[in-house]
Amino acid sequence: MSINNVSRFPIGLNNLADNDPLANIILEDRTRMHSFLEDFDLFLATMWTVGGVGTPTRALAAGDGGILSISNSAANADNSWIQGSIGYTSVATKRLFFRARAPVDDASLAVAALGLQIAVAANNFLTPVNGIFFLKAAAQTGIVLRNAAASVNTDSVSLGTVVSGQQFEVAFSLDTGANIMAIAFQPNTANGPAQVVATITPAALPAVAMGVVAGCQNGSAVIRTMLLDQIFAAKER
Repeated sequence: MSINNVSRFPIGLNNLADNDPLANIILEDRTRMHSFLEDFDLFLATMWTVGGVGTPTRALAAGDGGILSISNSAANADNSWIQGSIGYTSVATKRLFFRARAPVDDASLAVAALGLQIAVAANNFLTPVNGIFFLKAAAQTGIVLRNAAASVNTDSVSLGTVVSGQQFEVAFSLDTGANIMAIAFQPNTANGPAQVVATITPAALPAVAMGVVAGCQNGSAVIRTMLLDQIFAAKER
């Protein structure tokens, strides 16, 4: 006896209005969203903007699903980061999504940021002038979502506790109706899907283009590492 719970649509399935030029396409129209997804089965540094303080390293690591190791040299505040192309803006009329999965090796002393930010300059991925990103500060195990708009920061409450070496998942969505960011955090993705645990409504959104960012910084004079499993962003055209 076989159990088959998939839904089958032999004629096709799409997400278009019946008067759309592609109404009869048998696939969903992915061109409606500008999207970016990296699972790190491969990593070519020249396709990213990379940087850091000290002698940072970024290299593929062994593990299921594709993993990028983002690691630092051993001085206090040494860091390492990657950024994708600057192609995402946040506006109240377009839905915007971000999601990432990663562990850090030390829940307290690893400082980490994941999200969308303006072009990283002077290694300021922890304190960008504009961005929508998750931040785990030094000497803290909690993680927050920050909306930075022209250096005005709006932070969520702590979304949960990061555990050393344990993968966590973060995600946000920008809602066009109320201009609200919904926040999800799951400290152990094996426990099930992430849940919405908080929202923020900033007075303003970043008014400039941003790119996906992931980075890790030492909170002491010891090498810290983030193992980035996946990073995703999408915005309505």
